[in-house]
Amino acid sequence: MITVAQSLDDVYLTLSPQPLLTRDELRHWYRDVNPVRGGGVRRRIALGLQRSLRPPQRPYKAFVMGHSGSGKSTEITCLIEGLGSHFQTLRCSAANELDPVEFRPFDVVLLSMIEIVERTTRPVVEGGLGRNLPKKRLEELLSWFREETRSTDESLQASASAAAGVQGESSLLGKVLGLFANLRAEAKFATNRSRKVVEYRLRRLSELIHLANRVLADCNQLLAEDGRSWLIVWEDFDKPGFQRGKVEDLFLTYANIWKELSCHLLITLPITLGWSSAAARLPFAENQTFSIPDIPVFTREHAPHQAGRRALADLLAARVDPGLFEAGQGERLTVASGGNLRDLFALVARAADNALLREEAGAARIAAVDAQEAVVWLRTRYERRLGTSEDDSAGKGFREKVARMLAIYAGSAGAAIPDACLYSVLRARAVQEFDGDRWLGLHPLVVDILRRNGDLPEDAPGGTD
Repeated sequence: MITVAQSLDDVYLTLSPQPLLTRDELRHWYRDVNPVRGGGVRRRIALGLQRSLRPPQRPYKAFVMGHSGSGKSTEITCLIEGLGSHFQTLRCSAANELDPVEFRPFDVVLLSMIEIVERTTRPVVEGGLGRNLPKKRLEELLSWFREETRSTDESLQASASAAAGVQGESSLLGKVLGLFANLRAEAKFATNRSRKVVEYRLRRLSELIHLANRVLADCNQLLAEDGRSWLIVWEDFDKPGFQRGKVEDLFLTYANIWKELSCHLLITLPITLGWSSAAARLPFAENQTFSIPDIPVFTREHAPHQAGRRALADLLAARVDPGLFEAGQGERLTVASGGNLRDLFALVARAADNALLREEAGAARIAAVDAQEAVVWLRTRYERRLGTSEDDSAGKGFREKVARMLAIYAGSAGAAIPDACLYSVLRARAVQEFDGDRWLGLHPLVVDILRRNGDLPEDAPGGTD
């Protein structure tokens, strides 16, 4: 593992947008920016989980939301590392496990059940518990899907002849694991799934949840013998490709799924849903929906936020040698990122590539010309987001958004009161939300855009120039 890029050729290796998922990655690259960012999300969730272990021991469930690239998944990794031996965590990626266009609510129930059963029964040397479920429960699982096969006249290959497992076709567990393998493939490629199967499962969704809960109870009982509880983490429903209507169905129309599943749950909620008028209908209480704030690079008075910039500089220095930047260029890119970690990494990686591709031989550092091209590149993408999009259900146009953004920039009374227009500019990341007494500010690239369009004076502070 290259921990710190010492040359321009190495920068792309250390600035991956992927979250930190392992203890080694945390040790090498994680820098705690929460003292600057605020919010205390990780500590509050940890407190809720710890309390859930006391009588009456009810499952703890929470949503975590934040802009894409804010570091949600990395913070969840830190949370898991800090929980100690009380919880066994299963992380499920919607992007990896589900068909983003055709997935259905029952897929989430099935995959949650599958993950826990497979981890419970997997041999210890392979990272599992090495335990077996009661014979009665295994038979119940097979019986449920055999009944489905008869009812839909569709072969899910749930019979013993289709079962594939390390314990052989004669093993009841082997049959269940073979069934699970087919269900996994079906959820991933749901486009090919029979309409009859979909209708059957939706019609019997409540029964399926009850079955899943009996399975989860068995697995929790086996884990409780080691003094632990299962925690399921679902992530990536905000990734590109997931249809907004399908995701809203999952969390709103079928909210009872999340209420009724008998296990600890932590779910990353798409910010488009969290910042919408429908958020009041979410299945968890308001005090169990957490937002990860942005990292400020300017104060509300549009002066440089020195603590925020230092925190981001320290985080970047853990991945890229500061000597690879000419004077001032590292800070310029930090400011242009608006404190968004994914944008920061993308800007620096692009600027490093620009330096490598310059015609002048022997470029060894990121110069002003390299940083400027990267800033213009990202600014263009922010400008495109300000137009009317599919998320603008009320059809909010650019001029209405400009009026709201100018009011926020000026700190006008009432500018932070939520409505369709504010939700729109928040989702576009044009407006950022900071902790403390919840103040809003404009992204530096958006200040640039408003200055260039004549909506702000050319010398208005708070931009990237």
